[in-house]
Amino acid sequence: MAFEALIRIMAALNDVHLSLLELAELKKAALIQNDVEALTQIVTKENKWIKQIGELDADRVEAICQFMIEKNFKPNKRVTVSDLTKIIFDAEDKKKLIEAQRQ
Repeated sequence: MAFEALIRIMAALNDVHLSLLELAELKKAALIQNDVEALTQIVTKENKWIKQIGELDADRVEAICQFMIEKNFKPNKRVTVSDLTKIIFDAEDKKKLIEAQRQ
């Protein structure tokens, strides 16, 4: 089901963003220490994570479109997670989606 896929994708996006935050701390330390080699490695890792975010975001858009099709709505790539919370009536699903969005 597209809803479960959407929740998994949003969790993966959260994980990637947390990894970027960790890299930001390492980058700050590398800058303070003027460690160019470490900085280069961090920037390379950041670029990989940023690419992954782009891929996951495309997956998120696709999952939203699939969810809308399943619910007999016209798919629209501009629909956001906030928009979805308005058309989900199952309390448990709505709670999961809001929590995933909050994270």
